[in-house]
Amino acid sequence: DVERIRQLSDGMLKQIGRGDTIVRSMNRFAHTADHERATADLVGLVELSVQMFSRTAVARGVTVQVQAPGQPMMIATHPFVLETLVGMLLDRLTGPAVGSRSVDLGLAWRGTEAQIRIPGLAACAGPVDGLLAADEVKLLVAVLDAAIEFSRASGELVITLPGNTDAGRANVAGKPE
Repeated sequence: DVERIRQLSDGMLKQIGRGDTIVRSMNRFAHTADHERATADLVGLVELSVQMFSRTAVARGVTVQVQAPGQPMMIATHPFVLETLVGMLLDRLTGPAVGSRSVDLGLAWRGTEAQIRIPGLAACAGPVDGLLAADEVKLLVAVLDAAIEFSRASGELVITLPGNTDAGRANVAGKPE
């Protein structure tokens, strides 16, 4: 049956494509550990973390979306540590203790600082408070010289990354947003 062979070959090509994407992502992720501090695109780092988490998200029935400006957000940071923090937050926010079915990561400038904003966590404030009190989260935030805050009123978790005027954080007009 020619149609059956075509379906099987299409399925194999999709699996090969997924495998290729996974290997490329793992390679990019592994190389972020090469540099303790580097100027990098925050959007790319967060999207890579989400991509690395995608298999777990699918298995948990979770959707994760990144909402970012149309241009790169260049910051000076520890790329591997930042990706580790984002991955850890995604894992714990969608795990059994919190159980969020969808996570939106909004990236934006606040003055000269970059922010990662995660809204919609009001219903799970207790577990989020526990997550922020975890030593490993505190350590990652300290290494990044960042701040992490949770507003019970708005249900939003905000990670603020330090400003760095020479990191190239400019929009199309050449000024921070």
